[in-house]
Amino acid sequence: HYQFKDESNVRDLNYLLLAFGAPVDNLLAVYRVKALKAPKGQSGVELVPVDATDAGFKSIRMFVTSDRLLPVRFEMLQADGSTLSVDMVTESLKLNAAVDRNVFQARF
Repeated sequence: HYQFKDESNVRDLNYLLLAFGAPVDNLLAVYRVKALKAPKGQSGVELVPVDATDAGFKSIRMFVTSDRLLPVRFEMLQADGSTLSVDMVTESLKLNAAVDRNVFQARF
């Protein structure tokens, strides 16, 4: 699992979340971005923090389906050299599906 350098470090969380839906200028301010060779039907990108001492990880690699940009694989190279990998099964993914309020309730 991913661990922050400091349990209460919001900056590390922001680094991590910045890769998901942030404006391009914000992304490029903190990451060096590189396209990756990906399996057929996928696109990949690697994000490396500009200031390695300020982030709690070395890099993030993300792969998505080329046609719909659905997530396929996520890899994080952590500061200690270990890798956290998550593979997603997009075949069972239902977009905009109704969610029963009794089953899911956001608690922020």
